[in-house]
Amino acid sequence: MSTVATVWRKSTRSDTVLNCVELTWTVRGLAVRDSKNPGQIMDISARSVSGFLAFAAAGGRARPAD
Repeated sequence: MSTVATVWRKSTRSDTVLNCVELTWTVRGLAVRDSKNPGQIMDISARSVSGFLAFAAAGGRARPAD
C-alpha cells in the first residue's frame, strides 16, 4: 500500500498519547496502523470490512449464511 498523500484518521476512542489507532480507506478496503509503529500496516479487504459492519449493526450476532 502506498502511503503517499494518504490521510490517516485517528480513532476517537484512542487516547492522546499511548493507544492511538489510525485508519485510512484504500482502493482495496481499509488500512489500520498503530501510531507508535506507523510502518506496520494491516490491510483489511472491502469485503471483510462490509462483513464486520453488518455483524456490528446486527448487535454482534452472526447472521444466517447467504
